[in-house]
Amino acid sequence: MKSDKNKQFYIDKLSQYIDKYGMELDTDTISMMIDMELSDTIFEQHMDSCQKLNLVIIFMQWICVVVNCILLFFRVHIGIAVSIITTLLLIVVLVNNHIHNKTWKQAKERNKCIQELIKLLKLNTRLETIRELENTYDIDFNELQDKLDRNEE
Repeated sequence: MKSDKNKQFYIDKLSQYIDKYGMELDTDTISMMIDMELSDTIFEQHMDSCQKLNLVIIFMQWICVVVNCILLFFRVHIGIAVSIITTLLLIVVLVNNHIHNKTWKQAKERNKCIQELIKLLKLNTRLETIRELENTYDIDFNELQDKLDRNEE
Protein backbone atom coordinates (compact mmCIF):
# COMPACT_ATOMS: atom_id res chain seq x y z
CA MET A 1 0.00 0.00 0.00
CA LYS A 2 2.80 2.39 0.93
CA SER A 3 4.61 1.54 -2.30
CA ASP A 4 1.51 2.45 -4.34
CA LYS A 5 1.27 5.82 -2.57
CA ASN A 6 4.97 6.49 -3.19
CA LYS A 7 4.66 5.47 -6.83
CA GLN A 8 1.64 7.75 -7.29
CA PHE A 9 3.51 10.59 -5.55
CA TYR A 10 6.41 10.33 -7.99
CA ILE A 11 4.11 10.03 -10.99
CA ASP A 12 2.29 13.18 -9.83
CA LYS A 13 5.61 14.94 -9.30
CA LEU A 14 6.75 14.03 -12.83
CA SER A 15 3.40 15.15 -14.26
CA GLN A 16 3.75 18.52 -12.50
CA TYR A 17 7.26 18.89 -13.93
CA ILE A 18 6.03 18.10 -17.45
CA ASP A 19 3.09 20.52 -17.03
CA LYS A 20 5.50 23.25 -15.92
CA TYR A 21 8.31 22.73 -18.46
CA GLY A 22 6.62 20.76 -21.24
CA MET A 23 7.36 17.41 -22.84
CA GLU A 24 10.53 18.63 -24.51
CA LEU A 25 13.06 17.32 -21.98
CA ASP A 26 16.63 17.04 -23.14
CA THR A 27 18.43 13.76 -22.57
CA ASP A 28 20.77 15.27 -19.97
CA THR A 29 17.80 16.30 -17.83
CA ILE A 30 16.17 12.89 -18.19
CA SER A 31 19.48 11.22 -17.35
CA MET A 32 19.85 13.38 -14.23
CA MET A 33 16.26 12.61 -13.18
CA ILE A 34 16.87 8.86 -13.58
CA ASP A 35 20.11 9.12 -11.61
CA MET A 36 18.40 11.02 -8.78
CA GLU A 37 15.53 8.55 -8.61
CA LEU A 38 17.93 5.60 -8.49
CA SER A 39 19.99 7.21 -5.73
CA ASP A 40 16.88 8.08 -3.72
CA THR A 41 15.52 4.55 -4.13
CA ILE A 42 18.78 2.98 -2.97
CA PHE A 43 19.04 5.27 0.04
CA GLU A 44 15.38 4.83 1.00
CA GLN A 45 15.69 1.05 0.82
CA HIS A 46 18.84 1.18 2.94
CA MET A 47 17.23 3.36 5.59
CA ASP A 48 13.98 1.38 5.73
CA SER A 49 15.65 -1.98 6.23
CA CYS A 50 18.25 -0.64 8.65
CA GLN A 51 15.81 1.37 10.76
CA LYS A 52 13.24 -1.38 11.20
CA LEU A 53 15.69 -3.85 12.70
CA ASN A 54 17.35 -1.18 14.84
CA LEU A 55 13.99 -0.06 16.23
CA VAL A 56 13.05 -3.62 17.16
CA ILE A 57 16.36 -4.18 18.92
CA ILE A 58 16.27 -0.84 20.73
CA PHE A 59 12.70 -1.60 21.84
CA MET A 60 13.93 -4.93 23.25
CA GLN A 61 16.69 -3.08 25.11
CA TRP A 62 14.14 -0.67 26.53
CA ILE A 63 11.97 -3.59 27.71
CA CYS A 64 15.01 -5.10 29.47
CA VAL A 65 15.65 -1.82 31.28
CA VAL A 66 11.99 -1.47 32.32
CA VAL A 67 11.87 -5.07 33.57
CA ASN A 68 15.10 -4.47 35.49
CA CYS A 69 13.63 -1.33 37.11
CA ILE A 70 10.43 -3.16 38.09
CA LEU A 71 12.39 -6.08 39.57
CA LEU A 72 14.63 -3.65 41.46
CA PHE A 73 11.49 -2.20 43.02
CA PHE A 74 10.75 -5.70 44.37
CA ARG A 75 14.40 -6.06 45.43
CA VAL A 76 15.25 -8.67 42.82
CA HIS A 77 18.68 -7.98 41.35
CA ILE A 78 19.23 -9.18 37.78
CA GLY A 79 21.37 -6.26 36.70
CA ILE A 80 24.22 -8.36 35.34
CA ALA A 81 21.89 -10.41 33.12
CA VAL A 82 20.18 -7.27 31.81
CA SER A 83 23.57 -5.65 31.18
CA ILE A 84 24.75 -8.68 29.21
CA ILE A 85 21.52 -8.83 27.18
CA THR A 86 21.63 -5.08 26.49
CA THR A 87 25.28 -5.27 25.45
CA LEU A 88 24.57 -8.18 23.11
CA LEU A 89 21.68 -6.29 21.54
CA LEU A 90 23.92 -3.24 21.14
CA ILE A 91 26.47 -5.41 19.31
CA VAL A 92 23.70 -6.70 17.03
CA VAL A 93 22.74 -3.09 16.21
CA LEU A 94 26.35 -2.24 15.38
CA VAL A 95 26.74 -5.33 13.18
CA ASN A 96 23.44 -4.52 11.47
CA ASN A 97 24.61 -0.96 10.75
CA HIS A 98 27.92 -2.24 9.38
CA ILE A 99 26.21 -4.76 7.09
CA HIS A 100 23.73 -2.19 5.79
CA ASN A 101 26.43 0.41 5.18
CA LYS A 102 28.47 -2.12 3.21
CA THR A 103 25.40 -3.11 1.21
CA TRP A 104 24.61 0.54 0.56
CA LYS A 105 28.13 1.18 -0.75
CA GLN A 106 27.81 -1.82 -3.08
CA ALA A 107 24.46 -0.53 -4.33
CA LYS A 108 26.03 2.88 -5.01
CA GLU A 109 28.73 1.18 -7.07
CA ARG A 110 26.07 -0.65 -9.06
CA ASN A 111 24.32 2.70 -9.51
CA LYS A 112 27.51 4.04 -11.15
CA CYS A 113 27.30 1.16 -13.62
CA ILE A 114 23.70 2.13 -14.41
CA GLN A 115 24.82 5.76 -14.94
CA GLU A 116 27.43 4.59 -17.45
CA LEU A 117 24.79 2.51 -19.25
CA ILE A 118 22.56 5.59 -19.47
CA LYS A 119 25.44 7.56 -21.03
CA LEU A 120 26.00 4.73 -23.48
CA LEU A 121 22.29 4.69 -24.31
CA LYS A 122 22.39 8.44 -25.04
CA LEU A 123 25.42 8.02 -27.27
CA ASN A 124 23.88 5.08 -29.14
CA THR A 125 20.64 7.04 -29.62
CA ARG A 126 22.57 9.95 -31.14
CA LEU A 127 24.56 7.64 -33.40
CA GLU A 128 21.38 5.88 -34.55
CA THR A 129 19.83 9.27 -35.33
CA ILE A 130 22.89 10.29 -37.36
CA ARG A 131 22.85 6.98 -39.27
CA GLU A 132 19.14 7.34 -39.93
CA LEU A 133 19.64 10.86 -41.29
CA GLU A 134 22.57 9.69 -43.43
CA ASN A 135 20.49 6.85 -44.88
CA THR A 136 17.34 8.93 -45.36
CA TYR A 137 18.98 11.95 -47.02
CA ASP A 138 22.02 10.15 -48.49
CA ILE A 139 24.44 12.44 -46.61
CA ASP A 140 27.80 11.50 -45.18
CA PHE A 141 28.26 13.66 -42.08
CA ASN A 142 31.96 12.77 -41.82
CA GLU A 143 32.54 14.07 -45.35
CA LEU A 144 30.48 17.16 -44.57
CA GLN A 145 32.53 17.79 -41.43
CA ASP A 146 35.76 17.45 -43.43
CA LYS A 147 34.53 20.09 -45.90
CA LEU A 148 33.65 22.43 -43.05
CA ASP A 149 37.06 21.92 -41.48
CA ARG A 150 38.80 22.72 -44.81
CA ASN A 151 36.75 25.92 -45.21
CA GLU A 152 37.80 27.10 -41.74
CA GLU A 153 41.46 26.78 -42.66
